[in-house]
Amino acid sequence: ALADSDDFIRAALIPLFHDFNGANLFGQENLLQRFVTLVNDIAQGDILFKHRFFLKPESSFPVLVSGDALILNPEGYHRFNKIVTTFTQVDVDAVMVFISEYKSLMQIVFEQFSHADDYTLDKMLLKSIDAVLAAPIVWEEIQLIKKLSRYQFANPNYEALSGVEKQMIRLGPANTSAVQEKLKLFRARLLELER
Repeated sequence: ALADSDDFIRAALIPLFHDFNGANLFGQENLLQRFVTLVNDIAQGDILFKHRFFLKPESSFPVLVSGDALILNPEGYHRFNKIVTTFTQVDVDAVMVFISEYKSLMQIVFEQFSHADDYTLDKMLLKSIDAVLAAPIVWEEIQLIKKLSRYQFANPNYEALSGVEKQMIRLGPANTSAVQEKLKLFRARLLELER
């Protein structure tokens, strides 16, 4: 049952992410619910902090001051290296087996979102991948502006992007590219299942 799934879901996930110090993730309750909810957020173009706090890097958001300009410090991209490396090293076949084995439980969580009847769990998974693949890979210097206690992108084109796309920019171009290349493999496998 979904309510009692944490122990066996945790046991199935830990080998997939064996290089990840996932205390923040694997120590949580309602693991499958958290995963499906996060994917649902991403599919809608956003990542709510309350659903992704276990992916928060240890250090804070670094900013450089150059004259009157605020610049996103490229050194900050390294904050995400461990998470990205762990994700890109995950075995695609093993993840597909996990999805297959626990799809019925994932479906229970998915149905709680009350999506339209023609919007399936598989479509949500694909849409979440497409949301990340849509993120630009930005190698140029990124200027910021500060509004109240938050930083925003000075470039209005970047600031107008979805929450997911902006988060991917914060990962840095190399990390974004690595995540996107891995997700293309998952996308291809998911499309095979739909045939």
